[in-house]
Amino acid sequence: MRKTVSNGLILLLGLAICLVGCGGKNAGNSQKQGTPVAKANWNQSEGVVFVDVDGKRLIDETDYSGAGTFSEGLCRVTAKESGLIGFIDIKGKLVIPCQFPDNPISSLVANGINNIRCNEMFHCGYARVGSKNDNVLIDKKGNKVLEGYTAIDWDGEVAIVYKDRPHNQGIYTMDGKEIVPIGECRYRFIGEGMLACYSSQFHNWSIMDTKGQMITDNMEEMFANDYPFKEVGEFCDGRVFVKMAQDHSICLLNKNGNIEQSFDKSMSLVPVTHCNYYVDANAIYNSKYEKVAELPSDFRFSTVIPDESMMLGVHKKNDYQNEGFANVKGEIVIPCQYYSCTDFSEGLAFFKDDDGWHIIDNNGTIHGSPLDKAIQRYWLGDFCANRSVIDNSTVIDETGTIIPMPDVKEIDDFHYSGNDNSYLSDEI
Repeated sequence: MRKTVSNGLILLLGLAICLVGCGGKNAGNSQKQGTPVAKANWNQSEGVVFVDVDGKRLIDETDYSGAGTFSEGLCRVTAKESGLIGFIDIKGKLVIPCQFPDNPISSLVANGINNIRCNEMFHCGYARVGSKNDNVLIDKKGNKVLEGYTAIDWDGEVAIVYKDRPHNQGIYTMDGKEIVPIGECRYRFIGEGMLACYSSQFHNWSIMDTKGQMITDNMEEMFANDYPFKEVGEFCDGRVFVKMAQDHSICLLNKNGNIEQSFDKSMSLVPVTHCNYYVDANAIYNSKYEKVAELPSDFRFSTVIPDESMMLGVHKKNDYQNEGFANVKGEIVIPCQYYSCTDFSEGLAFFKDDDGWHIIDNNGTIHGSPLDKAIQRYWLGDFCANRSVIDNSTVIDETGTIIPMPDVKEIDDFHYSGNDNSYLSDEI
């Protein structure tokens, strides 16, 4: 999956997604757990092949017709003979026998369900397997849990499930205990053991903990009904930004439901990695929305890179074509002279100017010589263990030097086998 950065300030509270453990998006990708691996030669009828960063084959199994992505140490494989799926570890050992249907669940996005955990990938110790009408969660021993329900998302303690109608959801523990019965509500995890609940009747949101307890507020006029929020963000340090349904004002709410601060409804919020910072206009704020840094007066924020590099895209006033980057101290680290870039990953990113693509670290240092101008942005993969893959065919290091991959015709991006590489997807 390629990630790119587009110009224009990211707005709206509803888009604020913070990376906060299981239940958050791409929660484990910066932890560097396990072995960096990449899937190779998937269209060459060689079975299942995974290689390390130097091209050595770690897994070379001909009994399987396909494989997924390693997540939390396990990877889905499909048996050639039976067509059933199981899971292997990084040594190629079949940990969970091939016994489940290889028939991914169809998209639910058309029905407005977009907080859906990817199929057949482990997240918080569980994976969903099976077809649309016959699916189940399994643990890492292959034991089935929550049979009879479809799990949309889970945090390892509780799961958001439905039975017959995707819009009618409930909350259950992983051992099947009912926390909130299935009803006419939809849910999503918002971090720190909290859930947002959307009412199909009121078309608004409320907030509850994973024990099913709604938060309340002392300001009765603000909470005239059980669903007082038009939009709900993600919890960070015990606080969450919400948009009030009554007057569309923006408020900073704590877990007791008390409003700590109120803001003008026109305020824009952009979250920056791990909920530590927000940016608004040309200032940087902490999780309490206290100003901690400010850009020089002739610069403005343009894009945000939500990863461990803590880099903020900037441009000069009235110049949206050339972009640079600042750190969270408001210091311009990369000058505004590039017109295209990718996300930072492990402190490295690709930037393009008239000379071609450059590899630049988060201190502003250029690594190696420019790459070919003809390379398309969506061909450039993330960096993992100082490796990036161009167009699923060429592996380079952090200087742009090509790394030979013997007998590798095609190769996916590298990723760490032990990380939680699952993500919320448009379809399951």
